[in-house]
Amino acid sequence: MIGLNELSIKVPTYELAAAAGIMPNIFQGFINNGMRKGIPKELWKGVVTLYDDANILQRFTGNHNPNNARVMLIDGNGKVLYFYDRGFSVNALKALKVKINE
Repeated sequence: MIGLNELSIKVPTYELAAAAGIMPNIFQGFINNGMRKGIPKELWKGVVTLYDDANILQRFTGNHNPNNARVMLIDGNGKVLYFYDRGFSVNALKALKVKINE
């Protein structure tokens, strides 16, 4: 998110967390409140935690390196135009910007 800001990339952006399994569902309120404590209130609308559909997102994006962010650029028709999941990379950020500007 900081990289997008630094390169003045203006696209609707959402941070999705995938909390799969029965335990996250049970503690959904606790998890949501805990995440909100670390995020300024004005950014809450851009952060979504998936519970029921968490497995769908994990199957779609993979979950081999669970600590790596997965960055996707999706067009208005739901087509994935760009995907990166190998950790932070300045070159990947620049490639994303090129795709956005195409």
